[in-house]
Amino acid sequence: MTGVFLFFAIKGYHLNITVHPKHDIVSSRTCDFAIDLNELQSTLKAEISMAQQHYQKSADVQYSPASNFKVGDKVFVKACFFQTTQPSKKLSKKYLRPYEIIV
Repeated sequence: MTGVFLFFAIKGYHLNITVHPKHDIVSSRTCDFAIDLNELQSTLKAEISMAQQHYQKSADVQYSPASNFKVGDKVFVKACFFQTTQPSKKLSKKYLRPYEIIV
């Protein structure tokens, strides 16, 4: 969550603000609008970055670093990657015997 309304992110102003254009300050309003959009963009980048960091923390909790396997190590292999002669998957083993890493 960025905490910014979508309308504000797209248009650059809140929906409930009424705008009364004045004819004599059109160019200064345009300049102010462009400055406001630049500030909005930097604010949104900061909010998105904070949201990404927040979600990254919860995602990192679920993952563990990869193991460092070497040639010659023995590892178990999941049986789901092989076809077995067992009539029922429910009765078959989850892991096959330890295999040696050769490459």
